[in-house]
Amino acid sequence: MALTYKPKKVVAVSKIARDIPSDKPIIFWDSCMLIYILSLAVRDSFGEYDKYKKLLGWIEGGSVTSVTSSVVWEEFSQHFAEIWTSAEKDQNNLKNVLKAYAGCLTEPDKTNISSVADTINLLPILEDIEKRVWQHTYAIKDNANLRNLAHFRVLHKMSPSEKKDQYKDSLIWLTFIQMASDLPLPLYEVFVTANREDFCITKKSSIPQMGIQNDCTTVNAGFTVDLETLINLMTRELGQTHP
Repeated sequence: MALTYKPKKVVAVSKIARDIPSDKPIIFWDSCMLIYILSLAVRDSFGEYDKYKKLLGWIEGGSVTSVTSSVVWEEFSQHFAEIWTSAEKDQNNLKNVLKAYAGCLTEPDKTNISSVADTINLLPILEDIEKRVWQHTYAIKDNANLRNLAHFRVLHKMSPSEKKDQYKDSLIWLTFIQMASDLPLPLYEVFVTANREDFCITKKSSIPQMGIQNDCTTVNAGFTVDLETLINLMTRELGQTHP
């Protein structure tokens, strides 16, 4: 499967204030929340599909700006084929599970369930969402200063490199902080990640580490590890009612 799309625009750090729209709320995606939409087919809760669709509607409709680090795009583009193959393998495993259950049934239920299993193909639907998100997402290209600051955080065990030597996490995070610093207030920006281990006080907590909290306070930005919370935050900023 070939990758046929790319981000809306790659923006240099020095051009953030010029190129990133500052008249609407901003979602800044961490790797795990953006590059693995394809894996929704095998997650514990497929309900996240509807959440991504709602967020995509806001992004495509021009109500919300979508931003990430160029590091995230580079990771996605380099591993796209691997991600697709893995998702396809997991989807086929689910089909086999359904067929195994069907094998315990009598006709016509056995044939009906097996036939349904054969028709399941969620990957094109999920890739369409993935593609449309990327096509409306600005990717900020880091610079030497941000890379040096990321190394500094790793060296001194500062969030999000407090627990592990996660240079990439720090570089993505510092790109977000730089963006939030460069864009004018009272614009609302929120960083969304599923990486609780490196950003939160514990693996199961949604409370960010103190260093992350302090950074957010400094630039007046938000942080969340949950798509439902993200939707609630955007709903609030847009002055809408979320059912």
